Amino acid sequence: YLGTIFFYLLCKKRFKRRWLALAGSTFLIISPRIFAHSFYNSKDLPFMGLFIVSSYFLLNFLEKTNTKNAIILGVFAATLTAIRVLGILIPAFAIFFFLVNVLLNKKHMKLNSKETITAFLALISIYSLFTILFWPVLWHNPLVGFYNAIQQMSQFPWEGTVLYLGEFISSSQLPWHYLLVWILVTTPVIYSLFFLVGATQIIISIFKKPRRLNKSILRDLVIMAWLFIPLVSIIATNAVLYDAWRHVFFVYPAFIYIAILGLSSTSTNLKIIFSKHKAFIKPGLISILAFMLISTIVFMVKNHPFQNMYFNFLAGNKTKIKQHLEMDYWGLSFRDGLEYLVKTDKRPQIKVFSVYYPAMTNTLMLETNDQKRITFTKTPPEAEYILTNFRWQNKNLDLNKYYELTVDGMNIMTVYSLLAD
Repeated sequence: YLGTIFFYLLCKKRFKRRWLALAGSTFLIISPRIFAHSFYNSKDLPFMGLFIVSSYFLLNFLEKTNTKNAIILGVFAATLTAIRVLGILIPAFAIFFFLVNVLLNKKHMKLNSKETITAFLALISIYSLFTILFWPVLWHNPLVGFYNAIQQMSQFPWEGTVLYLGEFISSSQLPWHYLLVWILVTTPVIYSLFFLVGATQIIISIFKKPRRLNKSILRDLVIMAWLFIPLVSIIATNAVLYDAWRHVFFVYPAFIYIAILGLSSTSTNLKIIFSKHKAFIKPGLISILAFMLISTIVFMVKNHPFQNMYFNFLAGNKTKIKQHLEMDYWGLSFRDGLEYLVKTDKRPQIKVFSVYYPAMTNTLMLETNDQKRITFTKTPPEAEYILTNFRWQNKNLDLNKYYELTVDGMNIMTVYSLLAD
């Protein structure tokens, strides 16, 4: 929620119009996958939210480089880094874009002023101090600990396989387009269309006045860096990826920001084209957006808490998606299967098998007496039921279906019975 508020402030700072800032926050909220993960993802979503807050204060610092803004930015950037080492991007952006601003605006910016030097010393000092303070791993040896964290991030020790475009591929050997495809097929299409318009607008602005960097262009460049530098770095280094694109959720607000820029550009151009009716452009655009988002909102309400199963039409036939892409990799659906089992099978002991450990952890959500009734076996022959969410298995088993959970026409979890009829 804090991230959504600061995203509104971020958009308001750039676009100056309240309706565009509200549209930005609305787009962020009506993003099914992000919304779903906000209930249970204790790392990727806090990192995304705090990245928004840190980016807001980063822009404040770049626009007014003083000690006060440096201290605020340093504290938030340090907190962000303590969650995930990629938080170091914020102070890196601060230094890089300040230097770019100095080079392109020499008449207005001074690199050697006392206030600027004091501000950067404050930023580096506060950031270093609070990063160590908030990250106990660094207490023993900060430099070595930080270096090890970066090394582990670039080659995370997860050696499983990932279902992508119908093939099970090693997490360290995924094709370069893995993240791009996942973002494309799990984001409302209207956002992607406005993103293309916004990205084009930024590129045109840069080439129009390559030696002039006003506040708007500076903000847009920072946001572009927020989106593209992590994605390009991950692709270039062939970093380990799994569980769709949740590890890069933190770049999504930048994607939405650029989409809002596209919406703003569209509104401006329509007012020029239909100058005699420009009073109707804003309400007309809002009405069209509301209409186009109705199906997404209905999906989110109808399928809670399984908004993480959202796919747009680009993903293809809903009934066949599980043959090509990961489904409920988080394992939320196992709770439904277990609750159905204890409700319909009244025996004191029920033997269950599943290859995926979330099936076992989901038993903790059952009533205490029902938890004691469930026993997980080591092999399928010992079991009476098999639970699967189709992780590492993209086809139905040739067994008796006892129960299946369907979301938007997609079967995301099945309970098979091994008991004799």
